[in-house]
Amino acid sequence: MSILEHLIYFVSLLMISYLIVRAGWKLRYLAPLCFFGVFILVWLSISIGYSFDGRYIQFFSDGKFAPNSNAMDILFAASGLGGVATFLLVLVVWAIRNDVF
Repeated sequence: MSILEHLIYFVSLLMISYLIVRAGWKLRYLAPLCFFGVFILVWLSISIGYSFDGRYIQFFSDGKFAPNSNAMDILFAASGLGGVATFLLVLVVWAIRNDVF
């Protein structure tokens, strides 16, 4: 990503966090929503991208959760990006509430 894209991302994150602080929403409700929202978005986009590429993705085998290596890559990437997005949201909201900026 370029520097401009990072700048746009952090400015939009700062604006969203500022609106969250002004509205008085609780982080304990927003953090899981942010995590699962990003997780599902990344999981679906990578899954669709893999299926167009012709890779075989399997999450279940014989009724049991037995993901193959491509499915594990998708789960790790989606959970990692969801965790990073949630951490950044909590960090920026905390910084705004404590007048760091």
